Amino acid sequence: MDFVISLIIAGCSFLLGWMSCSGLYFLKSTRITATVMTMSYVFYLTIINKGLEYLYYAHTNKLEALRKNDKSYGHQEYESLKLDHNKAIETYKDNSIAYLLQVHPEPFKQLLEFGDWRGSQRFLNNNKFTAIMFSKEKNK
Repeated sequence: MDFVISLIIAGCSFLLGWMSCSGLYFLKSTRITATVMTMSYVFYLTIINKGLEYLYYAHTNKLEALRKNDKSYGHQEYESLKLDHNKAIETYKDNSIAYLLQVHPEPFKQLLEFGDWRGSQRFLNNNKFTAIMFSKEKNK
């Protein structure tokens, strides 16, 4: 009888230990997954913002070329280029966020802290140290 009770206690102890380890492993892996997902959002948004910088730089060069050809503020071509650029930037921003939302895995929807451009920039600002780490260029 004592042997049976010892066996039951040992079995229960083993199951309790196994369940505790499994539970802790699950929680740890869930935290790691959440961290990786957050870092991937930061990485994606950093790349999108870098793309905006390049678009703005290209736009500035186009406007400078127009000014050198005596087409400045108020000129139809100059103003048209500015309007087209603003529309392209808004489309770029909207499509970037829409794409991220579309390809986002369903089980991780609750990890996504934003649904629009402004929200994504607040998220990026809250994770700016990670973004800076991703965007740093190595010395060449």
